[in-house]
Amino acid sequence: MITAHPHVRKILILLWTLPILSGIWGGGVYGYLLKGPKNGVFGRSWSFLPVFTGSTDANCSTRQCTDGTSILNVGWTSKGDAGTVGAVFLITAFQSIVTLALHCAELLVNLSRDEKVYRALIGPRGTNSHYNSVLAAFTSWQTLFLFALKAGVHWMFGLAINLQFQLGVNMHPPQIFYFGAFSLAAALFGLVLSLHQPKGYLPVAFGHIQTIADVVDEWSDSGCMFWGEKSAGNPGYTGTSTHRLGPPDERRWYGGQHDQRQSRARFSATES
Repeated sequence: MITAHPHVRKILILLWTLPILSGIWGGGVYGYLLKGPKNGVFGRSWSFLPVFTGSTDANCSTRQCTDGTSILNVGWTSKGDAGTVGAVFLITAFQSIVTLALHCAELLVNLSRDEKVYRALIGPRGTNSHYNSVLAAFTSWQTLFLFALKAGVHWMFGLAINLQFQLGVNMHPPQIFYFGAFSLAAALFGLVLSLHQPKGYLPVAFGHIQTIADVVDEWSDSGCMFWGEKSAGNPGYTGTSTHRLGPPDERRWYGGQHDQRQSRARFSATES
């Protein structure tokens, strides 16, 4: 996939930007808390969900500590409505990048699913254009995995940074790192899809219309379609048919033209 579509590389760059930036973000906030700022509390808890004990302990290496989750308060709402609006737009801008990256990952899933349907031409059951696309989406592990992953990434982003009334923008380093872990899972998932190489003699298409048009020489509006060897001449010929075909012989040259009279006769017999 990564060599078939040049845009796949751009999607991978966007996906891998999330865990890299989240690591820099979390490391910066965590390091700043270690210096003991007056608007931050260093927490000892690395719970998956933020824990707020309501108490602080000054007996620590930083300014103040807590048994709960670390928190850095950026403020900004003290500057009035302008600060609150600015904070909202800042968080919106961050989440827009996250949303864009995850939607681009969905494009990779769509390409992979399209290739799976196309490669059913060489399967035992063939491929059928009259399949239920909704059912196919709900039975695809790739779609379901990405659906759960997108929900987890957005949920963890909401825990990592949030805006509270009269408190301003709060950042939680543990949740920032967990957000980076979810983003890393999304980036690895996209990388696996893009590097997957389908097996078989059928030319790889990944949604490329001209490649599919070159492969299909007989179209069936009803019933299954198969791809394979249709003529054993020299050179041989491969194409599609409503009947199951044998695989090409790697010891034979291919690239010849099939007898169109046979195709028209078979099509006429099907119509009658």
